Amino acid sequence: MSITQIHTPQTITDTLVVPIAADADDTRRAAHRLDLAGPAIAAARALGLSDRITILPGGFTWHPDGGHASVHARVEVRVEPGAEDGSLLSISTHFTPSDVALRARLLDAWPVVKPLADALVRRAARSVKAYAEEDRFEAGNEIASTAMAA
Repeated sequence: MSITQIHTPQTITDTLVVPIAADADDTRRAAHRLDLAGPAIAAARALGLSDRITILPGGFTWHPDGGHASVHARVEVRVEPGAEDGSLLSISTHFTPSDVALRARLLDAWPVVKPLADALVRRAARSVKAYAEEDRFEAGNEIASTAMAA
């Protein structure tokens, strides 16, 4: 289930919630061990945006015109106990433009930005789900540092 919220005045938030058939500790371990931002950073570089993004813990800042105006993109990952032995993985993306004009541009571009962000979030959720449910944390079966599409 994906929910998009537009907060006044600027932040646009989208959340995906996925049930995981693993306990909350295994799901948290998968989420922390995988590089969930790696594919998003690779996509930005593939689009030629390397000189316009600054990587930050939990996200990045994008300067669309190379100047001071920016969009701060932040990802929040939460894991909560679910039904029985399962858990719920929530991945929220927050896009915060630095000014009203850039917010208008972001909303104009939302038909392109949202599907890309959704695809990257779904990919991250599939990776966490696969690794948590398959118990890939046993000795000798460590996971790669970058999340792969599940």
